[in-house]
Amino acid sequence: MSGDSLIQLEPTPSTPAQPPGDRLPSLLRPLRNRNYALLFTGQLSSLIGDQLYVVALPFLVLGHAGVRELGLVLMCFGIARIATVPIGGVLADRMDKRKLMLLTDFGRAICVLTVAGAAFGPDLSMLTVMALTAVLGGLEGLFLPPSYAILPDILSDDELPAGNALNTALESAASFVGPALAGLVVALFSPGVALAIDAVTFVVSAATLLAIRVTRRGVDEAGEGDEESDQDPTADGSSRMGFMRFLAVSRFVQLTLLIMLFSNLAFDAMAEVALPVFSLDYLGAGAQGFGVMLSAFGAGAVVGGLLTDALFRLPRRGLIALGLGVVQGIALVLVPLVGGGLAGASVLLAASGLTIGVLNAFFMTQLQQRVPAHLLGRTMGVVTMTIFGAQPVSVLAAGLVLGVTGPGPIFVTAGLLIVVGYLLAAPSSEFRTL
Repeated sequence: MSGDSLIQLEPTPSTPAQPPGDRLPSLLRPLRNRNYALLFTGQLSSLIGDQLYVVALPFLVLGHAGVRELGLVLMCFGIARIATVPIGGVLADRMDKRKLMLLTDFGRAICVLTVAGAAFGPDLSMLTVMALTAVLGGLEGLFLPPSYAILPDILSDDELPAGNALNTALESAASFVGPALAGLVVALFSPGVALAIDAVTFVVSAATLLAIRVTRRGVDEAGEGDEESDQDPTADGSSRMGFMRFLAVSRFVQLTLLIMLFSNLAFDAMAEVALPVFSLDYLGAGAQGFGVMLSAFGAGAVVGGLLTDALFRLPRRGLIALGLGVVQGIALVLVPLVGGGLAGASVLLAASGLTIGVLNAFFMTQLQQRVPAHLLGRTMGVVTMTIFGAQPVSVLAAGLVLGVTGPGPIFVTAGLLIVVGYLLAAPSSEFRTL
């Protein structure tokens, strides 16, 4: 596609140039930005709360009902989240992203606190829990697109790679350490206490958002721009291009979504279905081995996220990113084929996690820099839909196949699917020269 269909955002004035002699590592420089430091702190609090919720909710439900009810509760959350993500994307382009995130944080705090209060009561109604969980999932769906789209309003283009690297490392570290801490809280106290703490973390996140002061970019003209682009569908390369037309002409976004779809179809089947069976039946390591391999993957993702900023200082980084994607797929293919038992599988999964950590932050930065500001919220909504929409299809297909083939072919298929996704992007000169 022509380069003028992707519009570069001008660097924001919110971050002054670094003074000569500033020896702070470039990866950490976004933390000097007050707005980003507040956002980082709030998201750290929220991510810790998310892990408390993920661990506490199943124990709460299973303490009063059975596995069927737990499945229904989780289904309510997932369906509501997927249903509201597109709405969150539209709202992120139509209103102040910070205010949208703030409102959803307050809403989630009230929702989780209500569930925690019900947990301390004598009787726990599953219908109540399902309804509250659905509301919580809906609010998260509204929250996700603006949370991805707000970073260019806070950091300059030069600092976006480091900001996304820190965010990716933070998310990976939370998923690596958080479940163990959450399990400890539930074991020492109760699921209700863990959920109450989760509610407090949303309040902390909301408080940091209240303190952030940013200038919206692209929001004020979004409504006018969409109206004009609808009236003049021939407008090409304009910052007022309509969203559907932008998706139709942006080869970069199309290929990025394709890679994300293939990668998430592969990863969900591998991690949630094949990996636990592989640990139990083939390695004889059971739940402990499953946890070790997930931890190895998470540790790799943390390191990868921290390396993303360095990638942006290299020439031919588009080709490097494509190569890392192929390495990621090959590593998954080799898990059931290479000897070494638990240690060998953990090393391969750590390598795969490292590439994912790098690539997640890399592609997020590219989207934030290349998508017009007034379309970024909706674009992130589509990205989020691609990520979460792949999960039910992936795990269902893997579950149906695994009983016949065993976990090995699922690893191989997942790895090849990732490789194919990146090879399909390789012929694009725009992608290779990112």
